[in-house]
Amino acid sequence: MFNIFSFLVNFFFITVPQLLEAQANHLSFTGLEFFTGAGYFTETVLYYGFYTNGTISKNKRGSPYDMQLAYIFTIGVYFVLCLLSLLYSMAKSFRSNFVNPSMYSGNAIKLFCIWDFSVTNEKAVKLKQRNLSTQMKETLSEVNNEVLKLSVGQRIARLSIHLVAWLVSLGAAVASCAGIYFFSTANLKLFLKDDKTELESEAITLVLPIVVGLLNHMVPFFYSFFGFVEKFTYPKHQIYTSIGRNLILKISIIGILCYYWLNIVAASEAQCWETLVGQDIYKLIVAEFICCLLGSLFGEFARRIIGTKCCKQLGVPEFDIARNVLDLIYVQTLAWIGIFFSPLIPAIQIISFFIIFYVKKVPCFSCNL
Repeated sequence: MFNIFSFLVNFFFITVPQLLEAQANHLSFTGLEFFTGAGYFTETVLYYGFYTNGTISKNKRGSPYDMQLAYIFTIGVYFVLCLLSLLYSMAKSFRSNFVNPSMYSGNAIKLFCIWDFSVTNEKAVKLKQRNLSTQMKETLSEVNNEVLKLSVGQRIARLSIHLVAWLVSLGAAVASCAGIYFFSTANLKLFLKDDKTELESEAITLVLPIVVGLLNHMVPFFYSFFGFVEKFTYPKHQIYTSIGRNLILKISIIGILCYYWLNIVAASEAQCWETLVGQDIYKLIVAEFICCLLGSLFGEFARRIIGTKCCKQLGVPEFDIARNVLDLIYVQTLAWIGIFFSPLIPAIQIISFFIIFYVKKVPCFSCNL
């Protein structure tokens, strides 16, 4: 809903007025623009640098339309409305889950009163049954573990394993950010050199989003192996830990990218650094979209076929809640950052989310939760 609302507001209050004053685009279209965001797209309403900083007036008798004020206020009002909507959603969730927890508390209530009778689809019913079964198993596991008491040596061993896993995960996040920073600065210097063809320049700009996309998917995959060593007592602790580690990684990557854009790119000799930042964010979103598609088709879907047809001992893969949720949050955060540099970036988000939803729908309804 955020992306649809943002696209409509930006399109009617920013893009349409600019289209009335837009000049003809004489750049050639090659098709690579869908991946690079450069070339023909540079001289379009997709990026900040194309918009005028003056006023637009098609009728001498009418009042002029100030594009600077329209640009700032439209995006500013959108962010304020998003903030208020998020605060309301968080307050409502807090009230449902913490202020009034008694409505879903108790094992008897979970067993006899939590079933949703509006669920009629056979696959949805089986999914709901597995979900409730997992909740009951977790509750019974908590009761059994309350009786089990670990010795001091076992507790120290477990704490040591958790500490080492956290140190390794934090080290991987720091190494990823350092690699992105040094690689991006070197890539920018190479991009600003004049002795290159247009095709070479566009190829250079694709390297950074590919590296960031691979790190965003390979490092969480590396984190998933910690579960075999840590052996959490409760499944929810493993989920919370996985969310925390992936969240630190995503925030660190976004933070180092923002520092790179606002301190390195902004101070560079680029003709319009705002457009360059918008192109970087466009490529990052496209790269993340391609990585999600490849991960779903050749990872989750292929793993499901192997587990059900070829090697049934592997079973159906589990749906990684932490990784998939944080991937969506990461891409949406990029869109919120890039909306100033590329007002129509929500349209790209709408298309990518629509495709990813239906691609993820198959493994989600056929995997174990």
